[in-house]
Amino acid sequence: SREGHSSTHLAPAFALPRRAFCSRHRPRQTMAREPEPGTECLLCLEPVGRRKSFRTMGCPTCQHAWFHRSCAQGHALRAGSAAFQCMLCRDRERFQEEMLSMGIHIPVR
Repeated sequence: SREGHSSTHLAPAFALPRRAFCSRHRPRQTMAREPEPGTECLLCLEPVGRRKSFRTMGCPTCQHAWFHRSCAQGHALRAGSAAFQCMLCRDRERFQEEMLSMGIHIPVR
C-alpha cells in the first residue's frame, strides 16, 4: 500500500460519523400521534405499547404504521436504501429521512 493510505477499503456507509446519545438527549419523533391501544408492529406483529418511545417508532407520513426499533433496523438492513419504505403507505423519502434521524442505519444499495 502507498504511504498514508490503508490497504483495506471501508465502504462509505462505515465512514459516516455515528451519533450516540444519552437517554436524556436521544432523538425523539415529532409526530403528534401516539399508537392506539392494541397496535402491533407491522414487521413482527407484537404489540408496540401505547406511546412513542426510543424502542417504538411510527411512520411520519401516514402516522398509522408502527414498528419496534429493532424490527425497523432489521428491515432497513435487509431492504437497503432502494427498497426501505413504510410497509403501509409505501412512502420512501420522508420515511427514510425520519428513520435516519432516529438512528436507523440504512445501507446504500
